[in-house]
Amino acid sequence: MKRLWRRFHRLLGQSRIVLPRRALHPEDLRPGDRLEIGEAVFRVRGALYLNSGPWAFRLEDLGGTGPRPIRLLAAPESPGSWTLIRDGRGVEVPGECVRWFPVGGEAGPA
Repeated sequence: MKRLWRRFHRLLGQSRIVLPRRALHPEDLRPGDRLEIGEAVFRVRGALYLNSGPWAFRLEDLGGTGPRPIRLLAAPESPGSWTLIRDGRGVEVPGECVRWFPVGGEAGPA
């Protein structure tokens, strides 16, 4: 009991407590949002829900690599694996590896 009390007291003394957030879903993304995938940062330029199932996002590379078409495909309501299509090649990206920076600065629904 004493150990539990010390642990609780230590948590209260921290400057902030970070709670885990819900995984990012494609429905959360809006035009203007920024995504960090690996070392690259992208801006969402447009979104389209395809009849075949996945969401398709048109991305702009903020690293200044030119006007190459970049797409991101993601299954609806899924934090699972997404597909980044760059230069005609697709790369599977785990949903938890995509960092999201929304336009409004808030991290959406938790």
